[in-house]
Amino acid sequence: MRDSLAAVYSSPLRRAVETAAILNDELATGLQPQTHDGLSEGSVGDLEGQSSAEHFARFDATFDHWYLNGDLDHRIGGTGERGSAAVDRISGVVDDLVARHPGQTVLVVGHGTILQLALTALCANLPLASGYRNWIENAGVVDTVHDGRHLHCLSWSGRPPVLAPGLVDAPDTKGDHSATAA
Repeated sequence: MRDSLAAVYSSPLRRAVETAAILNDELATGLQPQTHDGLSEGSVGDLEGQSSAEHFARFDATFDHWYLNGDLDHRIGGTGERGSAAVDRISGVVDDLVARHPGQTVLVVGHGTILQLALTALCANLPLASGYRNWIENAGVVDTVHDGRHLHCLSWSGRPPVLAPGLVDAPDTKGDHSATAA
């Protein structure tokens, strides 16, 4: 990947910036990582800073709404960012990076909860439910390709993706690539 890497982007949050710098150094890209505001973590509303069992249950229930009920208008924890807003935000990042780096590979470092939702919603070959409890671990990689029209998942945390019904083959891999680390 390092020979063909055109850019490194991260969320502006310190933990993502540090991860991008570590990955960039390990890959010896010679690139300067850049931040992209669209990659920020999702707002969890009144759950911010809370750690009780009740608060974790409210946060966890978000995944049922998003993945099992297809309710992307549900807010994280009930009062945070809507899933649909997070998907729209990451879709804007994808569009921006594809426009900035046509036909090139970029490394994107963001946050697991938001990337997990957005990638399952945006990848044409993934059903939304494939993101349910399919965590992107810290520094996990989701390899995607943009074919000029749609984003497709090639691998999810080192495993083949759970494809949408009717899709058996991987998409053409000649498009814009991005490896996403969460």
